[in-house]
Amino acid sequence: MNAIGWINFQHEINWVMQETTRHYPNELQFIQKGLSLFYLGLETIPSTKKSDDKIVQFGFLSQSFNSLYSSIDLTSKGLYFQALSNFRFIFESWITYWYVEQNPHEASRWLEPSKKPPKIEKMRNAIEHPSKMDKKITGDYRTQFSHFVHSDGRAIQNLIKLDRDELVIYLGVKFDKKRYFICCYEITHWTWNILDALGRLIPEKDGWHKDFKLFTNETHKFLVKIQQVVLDAS
Repeated sequence: MNAIGWINFQHEINWVMQETTRHYPNELQFIQKGLSLFYLGLETIPSTKKSDDKIVQFGFLSQSFNSLYSSIDLTSKGLYFQALSNFRFIFESWITYWYVEQNPHEASRWLEPSKKPPKIEKMRNAIEHPSKMDKKITGDYRTQFSHFVHSDGRAIQNLIKLDRDELVIYLGVKFDKKRYFICCYEITHWTWNILDALGRLIPEKDGWHKDFKLFTNETHKFLVKIQQVVLDAS
């Protein structure tokens, strides 16, 4: 891509960002609000010397924050497929958090180069997490997110269109309401899941928990709204 091509692509990115903030500022602000609560929660965790299991948990939470931030940024720019590609890692980080929570003696497997962590499928089947997600649901999530990290046909289907009986493969980005809201749904859903895990590392009396409870109530309403928008746009 020469300089002109780069500038043209940036113009497309800027246009999508303007469309996103102009038509759906509330949705963008809500997913940013969740990440703000995430950041504040990470800062709230006591800085005392941590055991191996807490180091591993904090590490994956911190990297999940970066991935969620990246997904929000990519979503606002119309790079929806790339935004969803991050969720396989976020999902596996969530699985790892709960596995280490219930098997703290195995935390060194992530910290010592001579050792290997267990495979994600073994961890998924082993954990008994307190959320409502059962093993079938987590298995479905793993399958769903795999489509975005492998050379699956879904990676290119939205780029291939028929225009006056001519096959066209699109280059660049454009605003897509349905895909935008799908990304908002996944970002919000997994932000909540990660915040739920994060809260267990924060002292019970900290005011963060009050903010999280409020965010939980708002999240339920937000997700219901998003689901309806996606259905209407289908």
